[in-house]
Amino acid sequence: MHRKPLLMAMVATASAFLMASTPAYAAAASVNVVKGKRLAGGAAVAITTTYSCPKGYVGELNISVVQSHGDQVNNASGLNSTECSGKTTSTSTAAVGTWTFEKGQAVVIATVLACNADGTDCPLSTTYKVIKLS
Repeated sequence: MHRKPLLMAMVATASAFLMASTPAYAAAASVNVVKGKRLAGGAAVAITTTYSCPKGYVGELNISVVQSHGDQVNNASGLNSTECSGKTTSTSTAAVGTWTFEKGQAVVIATVLACNADGTDCPLSTTYKVIKLS
């Protein structure tokens, strides 16, 4: 089974997604993928991320997890609300995939979007990381 080409294709797709231009906002947001863990024998995954967004803003954190599964791709996503304090915050977001997640490599794409009260300033940050699910 040749998983490396499939993994490389997933990383290339994630890179292309990240190269899309995003508008510049007055405030900044950031997100980083820390680690991933299988839950309930791989029925779901928990992805730990850190994020920051301007104090007083509200928003959401979205994660997508992709792992090769034989000749198919297992894809999962999860959503978490963000509490913007202006400081770096750590959180865990759960995602359920099409198939059982296996121990090993997966690609995680994480996006944080936060807006001020009137919606005129909405900084966005996206990143990806190849992680090892344990």
